[in-house]
Amino acid sequence: MEPTGVTLADGRMAVVRHIEADDYERVLHYFDGLGELTRKYFCPHPFDEKHARMIVETSNRTDTVRLGAFADSAQRPLVGYFYYEPSETMAYPHVGCGIVDTFHGQGLGKTLMSVLVAEARRNDMPGLWLCVDKPNYRALRVYSKAGYRIIGGTRRPSHYDMVLDFAAEQSPFKYRCLYLHSIDWKLTNLTADTWTFEQWREYLNLMQGAGANMLKLFIWPTQYYHPDYPQTHLNQWRYDVYRQVLTYARTLCLETHIGIAANGVPPSVWLSHPDKRAEGVRHQGIGLCWQRGKQQVLDMAASVVDYFADVADGFVIWHAASELCTCRQCADYAPVMRDMMRSYGELVGERAQVRHCAWHTGVSAGQTEATISRMQSIRNEILSGMRRGDWTLIHDWDEESLRVAREHGLEAISFAFFMDPESGNEANSILPRTGFAQIEQAVREATGRDAGMLSYRLTPFTRLHQDWLFFRKQLHPDMSREQALGSLADFIGVGEEFVEALQALDQWWAGEEAGSYDMNTLCRAAEIIRSLAQQRPDYLVHLSEATDILLLIAQAGQSNGWQVTEELVEAVQRRMEQGPTFTSFTHEQLWDHRARLLINTRLEWWMKAIRPIAVAQV
Repeated sequence: MEPTGVTLADGRMAVVRHIEADDYERVLHYFDGLGELTRKYFCPHPFDEKHARMIVETSNRTDTVRLGAFADSAQRPLVGYFYYEPSETMAYPHVGCGIVDTFHGQGLGKTLMSVLVAEARRNDMPGLWLCVDKPNYRALRVYSKAGYRIIGGTRRPSHYDMVLDFAAEQSPFKYRCLYLHSIDWKLTNLTADTWTFEQWREYLNLMQGAGANMLKLFIWPTQYYHPDYPQTHLNQWRYDVYRQVLTYARTLCLETHIGIAANGVPPSVWLSHPDKRAEGVRHQGIGLCWQRGKQQVLDMAASVVDYFADVADGFVIWHAASELCTCRQCADYAPVMRDMMRSYGELVGERAQVRHCAWHTGVSAGQTEATISRMQSIRNEILSGMRRGDWTLIHDWDEESLRVAREHGLEAISFAFFMDPESGNEANSILPRTGFAQIEQAVREATGRDAGMLSYRLTPFTRLHQDWLFFRKQLHPDMSREQALGSLADFIGVGEEFVEALQALDQWWAGEEAGSYDMNTLCRAAEIIRSLAQQRPDYLVHLSEATDILLLIAQAGQSNGWQVTEELVEAVQRRMEQGPTFTSFTHEQLWDHRARLLINTRLEWWMKAIRPIAVAQV
């Protein structure tokens, strides 16, 4: 490469070029300019004469590139050093980098990384890998912005390994969105409404490693916090956690979006305005009629936007059939919808100054033909009212809406609701389903059709294998299922046995439609995951405990005709009490009889959910 001049943020000049043999003294002085913290974060090698000599003697080999940034002053001192060299443990060359303390914050790291990546491409490298200290958020953001993804942290527990995979940049999906729906079910550890920031952080690391580049966090109206409404103050802690989550997601270069219900208000506001309540809505105690309660709705929405404007890249307004007011004033909903879109566009644009206000609209299962027809009309209002080039969320099964969106020049993100359908309860969410074939089919169908895909997730820790495959297949459509699941095992730091367990679990679930289950495969899956959870409880303890519960239910169901008995309730309770996954079903109920009543209800749901279709039809 030819030497390249760059202007730094403070106006100083520097030249980026390959390090050469006569740079030995400059390398030694460069070591002296690295402060204690910089050395701690850099730390790939000694900072002595021997290593300085090695640097200048091994620069510019076919498999090694060493770049230096030299300040534009009399001595041309070396102020930044980035390199890649062969790795003994990875398929990608290893990257090291460091900038002297007096040149931090000048944009030099971004420039050097860009040149290093260009050199790696020119030399036909498959990608690059590096490691970063977990507390070094500044470096984590620089690398994430350059395209690096976390691939795990087990080689050195204090670090993240990150990879820039050049092939992944050819993904056909512009938006790969994780939708962690923190619906207020209060299932400790299981549902994200109970999560600490640390739990969010680990899951975001996992999903960024899988291939996600967008996070959408929906704030349910029951979780609203407004400083002027004392009844909502119990939710302030959630907002504090969500701010941390969104800030960290941006560190990983995930685009961040907050979801808001179009006509939602907290229950306390709904109760205070009986004359403004929406009629005919299916959501309990949170919806006001837009015509009569617009001011209260927008007041709450404005508070959400104000609180998160500086950490969210956008806001998504959700409008579904179950939220349609059926009062006389809303009989013609088209002007209502136009006013709603205009009002939210102005509110978000003025307070958050984002490019556009995205919308989601959909028809839930079980709606009447009249409601569906009405919703289709509203859909057309929404899609025709958006600017060309904007993106919108549409259920992946709604082919007509996807077609209309494309006709209006919109980018469609297909909403993979099948990933975690709540059906009004967590019956379909907690059990460790696989659905690998359905995920692969959905990605195939969306390829070339949609600009992106969105994963719906209610209970992440018992379904992490689904999310991983969902994003990994978007990143690498030609990657086999076994390879994709193997990369998850690598991330977690466990062996190929984990892939065997997931495939066995998937084989067991195949019996649902076949009419009978192969219990040997489920036993094998549970045994392997239980063993691996002892090695990596941080990732696998919840999946292991959920698989154990599934095994208990399935064994009982096959032996007693899929009935819930007192013996099964007692056995499940004893197993749940032994770990952290189901504390909301046991310890938090305080008394045995309360716990057993709750578990009995859940077992009725779960037994119905896993009973083979052939049996259920008898």
